[in-house]
Amino acid sequence: MPRETDGVVIAGRPEPIGVPLAGRQLLGLIVVREMFDHDQVANSEPVLAMVDELQLPIMLIDYPGLHVVSQNLRTPARFLNALHDLFDMALERGQFPRSVWNGPPLDG
Repeated sequence: MPRETDGVVIAGRPEPIGVPLAGRQLLGLIVVREMFDHDQVANSEPVLAMVDELQLPIMLIDYPGLHVVSQNLRTPARFLNALHDLFDMALERGQFPRSVWNGPPLDG
């Protein structure tokens, strides 16, 4: 997926599709059916390798984790901040954390 200065181009058929970014940061989100604790490192390694190769933030989360995060962080800013926190933890620890929510829903 080559990047252009004003957006990205996604390989498509019959021709590539241009997506303008309009000054926004591009980030990736990979959602998998489910992840288990004993698979966290193995699941994280190829995603972190892609982060290094593309030099873009890419988050890895499973459907239950996405559900919990989206139900409790209901504004785009809070949701994106949570994803970036997951990404920062993955870079720091070498694996993506499991998303767990123990608090009440956050308004806003």
